Amino acid sequence: MLDILPKLLQRSDCLAVENGLIVLRPKSGDLAISDKWLKENRERVINEILTATGKEGYVYMSYSTGYYLGANKGGGITLQFTHYLNGTSHFICYNADLTRKRSTKTGIAGERLQKGRFIAMKGGSFVKLWRSSGLAIPKRLSSFHDCMGKLKGIMFTADVTGDQFIKGTLKPIDISFDEIRNSVMNSSETPDNDLTTTRQLPDNDLTGSPDKGIATAHIPRALQPNSSAGNNDHGIKVKGITGIRKSSNSSNEVSNQSTDEWLDDYICG
Repeated sequence: MLDILPKLLQRSDCLAVENGLIVLRPKSGDLAISDKWLKENRERVINEILTATGKEGYVYMSYSTGYYLGANKGGGITLQFTHYLNGTSHFICYNADLTRKRSTKTGIAGERLQKGRFIAMKGGSFVKLWRSSGLAIPKRLSSFHDCMGKLKGIMFTADVTGDQFIKGTLKPIDISFDEIRNSVMNSSETPDNDLTTTRQLPDNDLTGSPDKGIATAHIPRALQPNSSAGNNDHGIKVKGITGIRKSSNSSNEVSNQSTDEWLDDYICG
């Protein structure tokens, strides 16, 4: 059942997903309260957007390191994802160096890196994925383990074979305002009164250009099951990433409202 999405469309100049982040611009222009509300209701909004549009969305969960099976036994990292709606697990592997490049007080060159650490391949597929997600590349290619949690704030899409993503297809998802609006208008799950109101909105209220957004227990068969790497979720989880700019001129009256009160005003005002 589409509950909140039709109401948001009635009162928004823009509601879209850009580069994996939700972008919301209310017609009122008051971004501070809408930003706060969306942070608290992000899961519901994403759920309804994916349900309405029929898109496949995946959230990053964790990663592991290990050596691939085969003659070369090359090192790599495996990223684990969960399908947003049905909860199925999926994974993808990337090449990575798991050995020390130089001797330090914690180890000598050529030794295996500490658990969960890896050196990304410069220009490799993993680094390309990171760049496509709008995330800043760490100063050192050996420092990704400190910031992997940043991937959790982004919604991804990919082509799947079995439980594995097809190489080159994993990327942040984009769903335009028109896609969401048209899907909601054509959805049999939309209450008639919301659908009618949405259809009667004038075109000039529905064609705003989205603001750019700024930047969530599977053992993969591609890695040896006795790998000592284990699963890791390093870095600080990104909280409240919604792709919404902070408002610098919202009134005190608006900022003092509860999010429920704001939503009532936002929908009914």
